[in-house]
Amino acid sequence: MSETSSFATSVLNPSKLTPARFDLIASNFICNCPLVKIASRIIFKLVSLKCKPESSQALIIFITTTGHGRTVDSLVRKTFGCVTPDVRHVTYDQAFRWDKAPIATYIFTDIERLYPWERFLAGQLHRLLGRQGCRCLNDPALVMTRYPLLLSLHRAGLNPFNAYRADAYPEPERFPVFVRMDFNHKHPVSDLLHSQGELNTRLEQSQKNGMSLSNLLVIEFFGEPIAEGAWRRWGTFRIGEATQTDHCVVENNWIVKYGTLGLSTNEMFEEEQQAVITNRFADDLTPAFKIGHIDYGRADHAVVNGKTVTYEINTNPYLGAFAPHPRSALRTQTIRLGREKYAANLDRIDTREGGHVALEKSPAMMNYVATNGDRRPVLRP
Repeated sequence: MSETSSFATSVLNPSKLTPARFDLIASNFICNCPLVKIASRIIFKLVSLKCKPESSQALIIFITTTGHGRTVDSLVRKTFGCVTPDVRHVTYDQAFRWDKAPIATYIFTDIERLYPWERFLAGQLHRLLGRQGCRCLNDPALVMTRYPLLLSLHRAGLNPFNAYRADAYPEPERFPVFVRMDFNHKHPVSDLLHSQGELNTRLEQSQKNGMSLSNLLVIEFFGEPIAEGAWRRWGTFRIGEATQTDHCVVENNWIVKYGTLGLSTNEMFEEEQQAVITNRFADDLTPAFKIGHIDYGRADHAVVNGKTVTYEINTNPYLGAFAPHPRSALRTQTIRLGREKYAANLDRIDTREGGHVALEKSPAMMNYVATNGDRRPVLRP
């Protein structure tokens, strides 16, 4: 594409503008001069005003870290499988730069992925929007991430198992244990460890491999299979004031993340559907969400020895496009039912008013914008 056509494309579509493109265009059209580049930046700022977020009569905005907005693509692109409110997605980096914001319901997610200074800015943004009358879910200053949540649930008597920071060189009360990263939702970084010696060896190996123990947690294992070779984990949402049992996953190992196709029986599918219809775990999980100060998220939990236990609460759970189950019409009905309930609860927190509100950035937010300029944010794991 020629620079002429590139310039035309940029003016006609301001969303494609970048400062680098303006620098290149200006220098090619006029001269390669610093003053021209300064002028190009001013032009960029003026034209980019057209890229400010627009508002609609009903709007929910999810705020995520860069690279993790795909979790809500099905809501944004209307592939969720049922009618949902108008949903949009922005990153924290984008929102920190706003001088004005749509009147909307804002859902702050990915709290555990934020650096401490970003979490401070997110807490300030939450308060700026709140003072302007916008409804905000998940206060970054209050939401508990994995370790404080598990510790609090144990202290409250809701979880029989405990969690420890690896850099405290813990001596767990019970074994087996496993080691996992504190800030992401991937698989554990160890198998089950059955003694203090195995744990110490594993932590030493992590350090030798370059991993700081400050990034790791040691968690006491607490689970049981529901049948030979079958482990189950449930997913229950919190959306505003509603707690909604949504689904379960059955897998052939204790980690239980994606499920093992063909492992669930028809009886398991029937039990799942009844749990979704009756909202089986709402009373058990609501206290966990409240302890964690979490207004939006999905709890991953199980029933062990007849007691509901909570493994984690993800504030940015993945919501894939609707797809029928490949081998069970009953499971397809359950998936659809769970999504209809989710959509109804999302509608209850929707903001009906349109328009914008002005945001007066705090000194810390202004410093963020001045320091980072148009630098691309780092992708998070």
